[in-house]
Amino acid sequence: MNPQINRFLKEKEEEHSTQHSATYTFSSDSKALFEDFLTTDAMGEDYFETSEDTEQMKISEENSRWIFENIPEYFNVIKKEGKIVGYSFLMPSTKNIMENFVSGMINEAELFDGIKKMDSEFLVRPEAVYLCSFYVDENNRRRGLASIAGIKTISSIASRFNITPTLFAWRYSDEGRLLCRKIAKVMGFDLKFRKEQL
Repeated sequence: MNPQINRFLKEKEEEHSTQHSATYTFSSDSKALFEDFLTTDAMGEDYFETSEDTEQMKISEENSRWIFENIPEYFNVIKKEGKIVGYSFLMPSTKNIMENFVSGMINEAELFDGIKKMDSEFLVRPEAVYLCSFYVDENNRRRGLASIAGIKTISSIASRFNITPTLFAWRYSDEGRLLCRKIAKVMGFDLKFRKEQL
């Protein structure tokens, strides 16, 4: 892990220990259970309302099962004293799929379908990483938890395989756009947004 990332994570850890009495943990430091995935499904659906939007990847038990069995390291569950309060979810990608998405040629649902069909090599050594979704409940926001979760996930994957994937995103909100930029800045990685969102 590079010094800039270590410094950021250490500063956030110190900030939490001095300003907040609660202890936060991340599944990237241990392991998430499938039940955790199902709990975060409900949180994500309430917030993103994917069932009402054909453009978005659907939040479902079937999709969660595929993620849990194939790319669990891209899912980071945030807990406060053992209770789930949020998560981050990223996806590995090829540059070709990324370009099709950021150019507007495919939507997020099609992006996920393409990722499921990728050669297994790209699941573990991605050319790009999609910053798919971040959620933290209202009582635990503005503490840097989403950025910590995303950075821990990306840095773990990047350092394990000595890769520098391009990050890309579909801005869901102004907060989401700022979060993605913060993650890219700390990581020192390039970031692309979906064309219509620039």
